[in-house]
Amino acid sequence: FRTGFFASCLVYQQNRLLLFWNSKILVPYYYSIDTHKNMITIADDSSGPKWAIQELHGRQDELNMLNEIAEGESSACVLLDGCDGCGKTTLMHAVNWEDKEWVFVAQRFEKHLSSEPYSALTRAVDELVEIWCTNNEHSPEDCRMSELLDLLEKDMELLQNVIPGLFRVVDKFTQRMHLSRSQSMLFASQSGVSKRQMNVSKRQMNVSRRQSMLRAKSQSYISRSQKMLSRTSSIMELTSSRRQRGQLGNEKMGGDSAAVAASFLKLFSFLGSTKPIVLAMDDVHYADASSMEILKLMAHTASTNPMKYSSSQILLVLTYTELLEANKFAFKTIKSIKSFQSHVHYLHVKHWDIDAVNALVASLVKADPEESLPLSKVIHKKTGGNPFAVSQFLRSARENEHFKFSSLTYKWEWGDVEQLDQQATVSDNVADILAASMIKLNYATKCALKVASCLGHIIPQDVIVEYFAEGYGEEFKQDISGLREEGLIELLEGAAEAGILIKSTTQGAYMWSNDRLQQAAYESMPATMRNELHLNLGRLLWELGLVRDEEWMIFMAATQMNKYAESQAKSCLGNEVAELNLQAATLSLNKGAIYPALELLLTAEKHMGVGDRWKNSYELSLDILTTLAEAKFRVGETQTAMDIATEVVQNAKTHDDTFPAHMIMLQCVVSGNDRNYDMGVERTLFLLKFYGEKNTWKFYPGQETVEKAKLKAKLKRLLPDGQVDSLLDLSEMVDMGELRIQTLLVNHLAVYSAHSPTHKALSWFASARALKNTCKHGISPVTNLAVIQMASHMRVEGHYKEASKYADVAMSLTESLPRKLGSDHGQVRMIACGSVFSAVRSFNNCLNELMSCRSDFLRAGLAKESIGVSIGYTITYLCVGLSLAAVKSDLASHSADARHYGCPYTVEQKMMILHQTILNLMDNVENPTMLCGEVMDQNDELEKVEGLGALRMRLDMDACRLMLCCVFCDWKAAGALIDDLEEHMDEKDGFLMRDHFRRCYLGLASFALSREAKGAKRRKQYLAEGKKMLKSFSKEMKHGSVNAFPIVAMLEAEHLPSKESYDKAITACARLGLVHHEAYMCERAAEMFLSEDDEDWCKYYIKEAILLYGEWGATGKVKQLHKDYAEILSISSLRDSVNTSLQSRCRYSAKELESLRTIDWRSFHKSVHDDTEFSFTSASSVRSMNSINSSFRSSRSSRSNFSSFRSMASSASTRSKLGFSSFRSIASSSSTRSKLDFSFRSTRSSSKPKLSVSFQSTGAPSQ
Repeated sequence: FRTGFFASCLVYQQNRLLLFWNSKILVPYYYSIDTHKNMITIADDSSGPKWAIQELHGRQDELNMLNEIAEGESSACVLLDGCDGCGKTTLMHAVNWEDKEWVFVAQRFEKHLSSEPYSALTRAVDELVEIWCTNNEHSPEDCRMSELLDLLEKDMELLQNVIPGLFRVVDKFTQRMHLSRSQSMLFASQSGVSKRQMNVSKRQMNVSRRQSMLRAKSQSYISRSQKMLSRTSSIMELTSSRRQRGQLGNEKMGGDSAAVAASFLKLFSFLGSTKPIVLAMDDVHYADASSMEILKLMAHTASTNPMKYSSSQILLVLTYTELLEANKFAFKTIKSIKSFQSHVHYLHVKHWDIDAVNALVASLVKADPEESLPLSKVIHKKTGGNPFAVSQFLRSARENEHFKFSSLTYKWEWGDVEQLDQQATVSDNVADILAASMIKLNYATKCALKVASCLGHIIPQDVIVEYFAEGYGEEFKQDISGLREEGLIELLEGAAEAGILIKSTTQGAYMWSNDRLQQAAYESMPATMRNELHLNLGRLLWELGLVRDEEWMIFMAATQMNKYAESQAKSCLGNEVAELNLQAATLSLNKGAIYPALELLLTAEKHMGVGDRWKNSYELSLDILTTLAEAKFRVGETQTAMDIATEVVQNAKTHDDTFPAHMIMLQCVVSGNDRNYDMGVERTLFLLKFYGEKNTWKFYPGQETVEKAKLKAKLKRLLPDGQVDSLLDLSEMVDMGELRIQTLLVNHLAVYSAHSPTHKALSWFASARALKNTCKHGISPVTNLAVIQMASHMRVEGHYKEASKYADVAMSLTESLPRKLGSDHGQVRMIACGSVFSAVRSFNNCLNELMSCRSDFLRAGLAKESIGVSIGYTITYLCVGLSLAAVKSDLASHSADARHYGCPYTVEQKMMILHQTILNLMDNVENPTMLCGEVMDQNDELEKVEGLGALRMRLDMDACRLMLCCVFCDWKAAGALIDDLEEHMDEKDGFLMRDHFRRCYLGLASFALSREAKGAKRRKQYLAEGKKMLKSFSKEMKHGSVNAFPIVAMLEAEHLPSKESYDKAITACARLGLVHHEAYMCERAAEMFLSEDDEDWCKYYIKEAILLYGEWGATGKVKQLHKDYAEILSISSLRDSVNTSLQSRCRYSAKELESLRTIDWRSFHKSVHDDTEFSFTSASSVRSMNSINSSFRSSRSSRSNFSSFRSMASSASTRSKLGFSSFRSIASSSSTRSKLDFSFRSTRSSSKPKLSVSFQSTGAPSQ
């Protein structure tokens, strides 16, 4: 009867188009979804028609908002906030991303894997790369695999331990791609032959050639991918003891988390360059600190600069619940993201109100809304409007026959609402009804679900099979040991039919339909059973993780064991838990995830053996505490790190065991805002004596010079053939005692003494003795640093050629070393570029070296050090005088990177100083010599730092302000700044560009004040200081410094002002392209002629200054000159504005230069002397000359005399950058004292525009 009755109901419902066929696919929601109607099934049994609702019932507004974001053209970040079960995940998947040409990837952070760093992000990357490779597999012509391999090779050192699965995916793809291409090319060759017999041989030749090319390309991909895959380490290798990783104390475990974040961003940006990406990260309240750092970087990039990676587009979606506040890192990150100004969208997903619940109930029971309203009020009261709870309530009520389907009315009927309110057992968190949903399951299924509830959202079937196969299931009453995978799938399938699990149709994996169901299954076990289950699962996962080389198993094993430990009354559980946590912490450190590692290390320390741990567990205690001290130091807890390292030193038995702790203690001494380098030197000297160094380090007055001479002579004798190049042929140093001494000499004593006010001389001796040890015992890992340090000392002493040779050897030694995390490639390149190459090469040639240095630091995982290179790059850029607009945008990006990388605030302040300096030059500010504006206020910033950091900041600030004083001619402020800088004039800066920058403006300001200051004594004082700077630059010029020559010419012109000296300085600056110095000299020359009442020459030079300042981008200075010289410029034909952004980049073409061939240069030269007028042979020549004139004025990197210009212009291949002003300056300094002026004249009455040249031996230039 029931079968026939239900069949009639089905027929009736089908006629009313209300029967939805059960074609189910996996979606991230709680029940199966009807693919055709986009419906969610709530209940489907024999009691009546199926209950199904719209997937996004009551969420249309939120869906519309997401659709609008998806149709945008820029990157963005979306924050979805709501409690469990409110439909956040469903909302993310409901948008038709594919129709909008997005690649949608969703992953979630799991509570049971909260200790694993980057867990969800690594899975997202693997999935994205799999999609990307599949899309590229069938398009060999457009395949970008080479670009992907290049990107992975650049960040190999960082990513090989962070995303090991990524390299396996790439290797599998390259193998498959090679086979598919070979097969496709074979088919192409066969089909090509059969089409046209006349061209058989030709086609076979082309196909064969193309096949060979693609095969070679595929083979190169395979070899590169396998090479990278072979470099990835196993868990056993990564978690070996610290002493096996190296006893030198300078081995870096993992890169900075900021560098890892930058690598993730580059990888996501590359993958998003083909198609835009939607990266949905669910449940970020369970995310680790390192993952949140990456998500913050991506959100900040989307917010502040959405087109930073112009070819890629990424939409980041983050979901979280009220549990966010319990995770301090996630809470802080989400709060920071909300503060971003643009491209961040916040969406709070609320519970259903009574109207939404009533609309749902009315649609299910096919009743009028007014009729179902009392019932809906009860449901809303019981569930709070939570969508998941409402669905569970309705399912349970139908199963308990509170709802019955009438065969007479074909409608659903329900009993008394008050009775339903009293009988329905649904608590506030619906735990009871969730537990009741599993009552009808068989015992074996319940056992499997209980084990699965401890293992995360996605159920690892192989782990459950191993658990029961190994006989771990003794805590269950009924023996189900020996369970195989087929039997487990049957059990899980039954749970899926009950709506507790859902199954992926693509991968066959099972996962919990909702976290609340997982929690209900977990809480259904007694506490003792849960504890036993955690212990057994922890041991099993630990064993499987080591055997299968699966890192996630190690992290989950640590989570299981720690849960068991937390439930016990004993404070310590022995070495088993401690060792597992140390192993997981080491894996985390190798990934650059410091905070997850720190939590694991603290747990390991807590659970070490009871009693005297150093006596009972010496090896384990040494490893845990040494690693813990390093982790504490890296998070900034220097005092705690010092205390732990002190305990290690006090209890360690050998020098090998104490050395890493001693290195941590040294770093703690010289870290922080108030860095005590004197104490660092004293401790290093003590350690050198402690580890066997017998040389004395205290000298009597005058003894240093003698010792230097002796050591130099000894080095020359020890070096094979007396040449530093022979260091490349030495063998490696193997003695551990000597290696420790080398590390102390090079990494500590040489560095600390260079910054110490009282021990500066020791820096030279440390580097020299390290080289002496190298000659005796062989090459060590720090020999390259010792060589480059010696090269820096030689440059300071004036031996530029020898210093350059040493720097080249240091670079060769560095390139011979393998690149790895913490390697010295960036540091050696930084010292070579900033201290040696900048003395023998032009600053222009050093810019690319600095960018390579920044890349080396990032590749080695040293993100904070890369920011220091960015500061040096900006200072060098200012010394060169390139476009201010370009460096302004770069500084904004570098400042954001400094914040993301967690650099000290003093580093951010240096960025702000440079940024505000550039803004003062570019904008029309009230007081341009004060660093007060939109970026910073100098007085407020000075109050935020103290000690050595405050001193360094004041020096940098005064140097930039002194430049502004020179540019804007504020000599009163310049005098005060010189007085502040006077006591630091003799200090030697290790970064030559910064020292050059400071001394240059000290000399210019001093000479200017020697004429402007009031009082003969003050003028004499400033003159002496100016001469001192002139002498220092002249000394550098004699040693061979290219960059010193224009500064010497400028200072000589300021010392003895004359037209000849200013013209010489202008020419010297123009030859190196120093537009800003050229403009300053023109302005100073104009002031000189104005004081001599020579308005004609004043007008000429001030016009040149305005043009040059405009090319530099100093629009604020241009406006000041227009204002100050308005009366003189009023009679000038100068253009009113200068296009700075275009002029600084314009170039002339071969076509324009070819037009100069039509000029009769002999007639031109004759007309200059005969005071005659000549014309071009073509009208187009004038337009070309106008274009070249603009290019010449904007590109003044090389100048020559008039005859060289004539010869160069006759060749179309020449690309020299010459300016018409060089005619004026050269002619004016010639023996005839001639004055030339050029102007283009075009009249409508004449078809031949003419170049008019007027010549006068005396008087002012005329047009």
